Amino acid sequence: MNVEKKDTPFSPIQSLNPDLLWLIFELNTTQDSTSDSVFGLSSNSTSSSQSTIPAIVTTRNTSQVCTSWRNILLESSSLWGRLIDLDMLDQPTNHWRNEILRRAGSAYLWITGNILGTTEQSTHVRTFFFSIIGDRDCWNRIQRIIVYLDILDISDERWKALCNRAPNLEIFKVTNPWAMDLTTPMFYSPPSSSSRHGTLFGNDAPSLRTFDADQIYFGHNASWLSHLRHIRFQAWFPPSHIITLLPAMPHLESLRYSHIFQKLDGGPVDNSANSLPCIHLPNLTMLYLEVQLGDLLLIMEHLTPAPGCALSISVDDTLAEYTPAPAPQALSKYTRSYFAIHPPKNLYFEFSGKAFTFEDMGEGNTTFYIRIYSWTGISQDLGFLLLDSLRQPPSSPPYFNSLSTLILDLSHNPQTSPLFSNLMTVLEAMPSVTTLRTSSESLQVLLGLESPTNPDNPGRSVLFPMLRTIEIIFINLNGDRSTDYDGILPFLLRRQSAGLPISLLDFTKCQSYRLQHIDVLNGLNGLIIRWKRGKKDVEYVCGSQV
Repeated sequence: MNVEKKDTPFSPIQSLNPDLLWLIFELNTTQDSTSDSVFGLSSNSTSSSQSTIPAIVTTRNTSQVCTSWRNILLESSSLWGRLIDLDMLDQPTNHWRNEILRRAGSAYLWITGNILGTTEQSTHVRTFFFSIIGDRDCWNRIQRIIVYLDILDISDERWKALCNRAPNLEIFKVTNPWAMDLTTPMFYSPPSSSSRHGTLFGNDAPSLRTFDADQIYFGHNASWLSHLRHIRFQAWFPPSHIITLLPAMPHLESLRYSHIFQKLDGGPVDNSANSLPCIHLPNLTMLYLEVQLGDLLLIMEHLTPAPGCALSISVDDTLAEYTPAPAPQALSKYTRSYFAIHPPKNLYFEFSGKAFTFEDMGEGNTTFYIRIYSWTGISQDLGFLLLDSLRQPPSSPPYFNSLSTLILDLSHNPQTSPLFSNLMTVLEAMPSVTTLRTSSESLQVLLGLESPTNPDNPGRSVLFPMLRTIEIIFINLNGDRSTDYDGILPFLLRRQSAGLPISLLDFTKCQSYRLQHIDVLNGLNGLIIRWKRGKKDVEYVCGSQV
């Protein structure tokens, strides 16, 4: 009996040029490696999307697809050198760990992952990590170290391997989320101590571009600072000292400082009272500051970044003693620079007695975030400075003409009321808003700003002339019927009388069981009301018979 032999179906991918295949395989090895940004985050402050399959798994599976693919990969030691994934290599035996190193040959090495265990109770992967950095040949070939330690034991002698010169190291990120700012950092020798430690990287890391490390000290005269693109400063650097260091980093692209200064014994001192240089860093496109208010303004006053520099500021401070900064335009400089280049489409704006938040909610590759919180309340001087930073100079093009959605959270209290004139000026610069996501209390504040009795509104202007949709994201319906819609109904009537009626009132973000008195809106003919009934959206057109 003759059996007809069938040919294996041809797949177009089999016709790809080997060089193109290699490029695809190379991309697969970088799919879950951390960006060389010091933040480890995408620029809009959210985690960058990454493959759910680790690169080492993808590459290993790829090598088993067919003989030709396997040959390409096994001959590519540079790809295997990028796959020292400590999470995937945390196995009982050394077989796969040794195999990865064998396949990497003499290629450059990328080490990533989590390191668990302690010096006394070591784990397989902890021992493996120290065996690599302790081997001089391996150490000289390391390009990236991106590891997260459960416990950073600075007394472990094996860390001294970091004192060797690092000729090819490009990214150094060794972080410990539990690091205490008051702990004496590794490689720091107080003048009062007779012991001396080595110098990080032997003061020789010519390829280093990113430095982000907890509890690892480096001196102000480190030669590798001049090559850096990204850095995170630790708590033992006072802001004034950072300012004096920045001229040594002319190529810096991102800077992060998120600590309250803690002086080391014999370490850098705060010399903010002295004359400090003004620095221009033309490549700085991301600035992340989470510090006390005075330190924040000091850094911003003396630093000029690239035009449109992304900004993330967070201050959680007691501001009762705040007095106006020597340079009140420090914050305005950054705001105007950013929005002149990145006109926003979606903004979040919160202004209450204790909090000020202003955030660009766009989905692009930019970040603008200011968050100031005070337990004792934001003073009038500070409130004026913050609102003034959002005002546009008369000579500049409008920042907010492309703004379509505004998330607004305002409160009426003695601390914010004196600043309503400044608030009105900021909101008047947002004429293109079509959708307002807000609360009933915020609408009450807006109603007060637009009131004919408000001396700060002599022109009787109506804010947001293009507004058509209001989405209520919070409403307090715990009181009686007369207070249920104190802000909502009068605001809608005001818009209607001004000839600018609202088309859609959306309650779908509220808990539907609270919407018990929605019938008071029935007189606004044509207004669409939308709310939740269970999991479904329900609509009603005011004035209709349905």
